[in-house]
Amino acid sequence: MSVEIKKGELKINKDNILYTLEESHVAYSEPVTNEDDFISSGKVLVNTIKKGDVYEVRLKINVDYDLNYEGGTQLIKSSSAYKLSIINKGGNQITIKLI
Repeated sequence: MSVEIKKGELKINKDNILYTLEESHVAYSEPVTNEDDFISSGKVLVNTIKKGDVYEVRLKINVDYDLNYEGGTQLIKSSSAYKLSIINKGGNQITIKLI
């Protein structure tokens, strides 16, 4: 699987995946004042904070799996795509490797 990130960063945590776009000209939800306040949009939780003329947008998906990302914890913008291997080790154990 390939993932291309031209803007923002993708963090893979133990129980969620979080994408942050720091300078968006579009509000993806009603702006909030606290970075921990998310608004539900189906399975995706959205957090939009107004910062001057732009918005910082966070999109979060909580998962029922135990995610283990062996390449660190985050993917940042890059000129080339990241290549990932996703392995289901049975039960709720999923390992993600950068290849």
